[in-house]
Amino acid sequence: MKYPGTLRLKTPCCKPPMPSGLDLFSGLSARKGIPGFGPFYVSFPLQKAFAALFCLITLAISPGPVAADQVTPIACVTDQAVPDAIAAKLDSTLLTVIDGDAESAEVVGFAPGSELFVRSPDWTYHRSAGTADIATNAPLDCGRPFQIGSNSKMITATILMQLVEEGELSLDDLLAVHLPEVAAALPFGDMITIRQLSNHTSGIFSYTDNAPNGVPGIMEGALSDQDLLARSYTPEELIRFVIDNGAPNFEPGAQGQWSYSNTGYILIGMILEKITGKPLGDLFRDRIFEPLGMQNSFLWNGVPQPEFNLPRSYYQPPFDLDTTDWNMSQAWAAGGVISTAQDMDLFIRGLMAGRLFNDPATLSAMLEGVPTDGGFMTYGIGIGEKPGGFWGHGGQTLGYESDIGLFRDQDISLVIWTNSARNLAALGSSLVFGALAESGALEKRADAAQSLTGTRWVWASATDASGHTTTVEDPQRYAIFFQDGGDLAVKADCNRVLGKYDQKDDALSMVTKVSTKALCEPDSLEDKFLKALQETTGFQWNDKTLVLVLGQNAGTMEFAHDTTN
Repeated sequence: MKYPGTLRLKTPCCKPPMPSGLDLFSGLSARKGIPGFGPFYVSFPLQKAFAALFCLITLAISPGPVAADQVTPIACVTDQAVPDAIAAKLDSTLLTVIDGDAESAEVVGFAPGSELFVRSPDWTYHRSAGTADIATNAPLDCGRPFQIGSNSKMITATILMQLVEEGELSLDDLLAVHLPEVAAALPFGDMITIRQLSNHTSGIFSYTDNAPNGVPGIMEGALSDQDLLARSYTPEELIRFVIDNGAPNFEPGAQGQWSYSNTGYILIGMILEKITGKPLGDLFRDRIFEPLGMQNSFLWNGVPQPEFNLPRSYYQPPFDLDTTDWNMSQAWAAGGVISTAQDMDLFIRGLMAGRLFNDPATLSAMLEGVPTDGGFMTYGIGIGEKPGGFWGHGGQTLGYESDIGLFRDQDISLVIWTNSARNLAALGSSLVFGALAESGALEKRADAAQSLTGTRWVWASATDASGHTTTVEDPQRYAIFFQDGGDLAVKADCNRVLGKYDQKDDALSMVTKVSTKALCEPDSLEDKFLKALQETTGFQWNDKTLVLVLGQNAGTMEFAHDTTN
């Protein structure tokens, strides 16, 4: 095929240069090792200035999507009964993802097109916006298939847990029991367990990372070479790359260590095939897709065919690197599924309802998580829990970004995806959580009126009224502690602040009074943090997440429960 523009990867336009060695299925490419979750706060003022300059030059000569303010979301057939206030907030979220003029676009990018599916017990929001093909500006219509990337790990892990339930293997089996030759060739291979492979505590090198010896990771090299983009790999070849070029991040099961690795899920896929004697694609179809009625989902092990009707895909702005012909064998069990928003909604709801297991204890074991390297979420067997009680995963390939999961307490499911690899869809759950909280769509929990007294929270992220979300790089720098008698203690970066708070049901107000006067670092968010606290008018919370509502249509601040102090 003919690629528009250059085939050589350039410094990203409209966003700062990102580090090499990315987890390309992670769904959050600016922070190595986070599978669609975790901290995302970038401050590169000089790089952003240069990026903006390059952007002005490049966009003047490059084709691009229609500006978001000229776009109206397309309502899908399944879009029904959405209250106006909720629809307006979710429309804004959807359009922000494709808005190249949004402030967030400069840091995390934007996408040519996006589809957003949010389903509650009472309504379904399902709309798309933007373009499926930059060259023709054809609209991205509803229901198009997309590459789900690392969301495939949830499917691989589900089959793993089914086989555990059936007594075919144990999570604590050593890799050497099932793949002895591979284990013998890997550093610490005789110590690695299946559980460690599935929850990313094995320390095994990810084949998508750039190797310590300077060899580009598989797919990293594909960004600058059309032949490598379309090259087919067997699972054994992916593992051979790790054996020949990789180095472990730490010993398997090392205390407090966690490192996201696509290699682990390639190994799990090989184990599943060996135990069952069936190709992985058949296992996906027979054990997951057909039982749940997912008629438009399949594992693909090559370059997508035109009859699949996928939109054209791109790496990042200014969309001069077309990745439509990326060979999905480079992902396989770690990220090789093609699906639709409706089908993935069926999957996440079926999984979290326990319909894919015979014993409820199997799902509980799957959800039992370990802290990730940022401590912002927990990760179980192929699935994680973010603040807000959101269970799911993120996904990224060389041409798609997605976030899929379920707000379990409210029974609200989410699927968001885009046809480029770097944009706000990586933060889909945070964006939608903020939109739903602001519009009043999140049901008030039974414990919402309970006192906040005695609880301590660290600042995780903030979502403004237009849907732009910023996640704090180091949450422990900003914290609030609700003390007895309405006293408030605040950690605002390098300063300590005292104040008062008043809580009545789900209404909340805070006033800061006395503060130390230390001069914090230039990148400090101290002033913004304290100002936002004093604008608080309401809140929603559970035992893990606190969401502060900042006045009418002023946005939200999201906090994670800190139980360490």
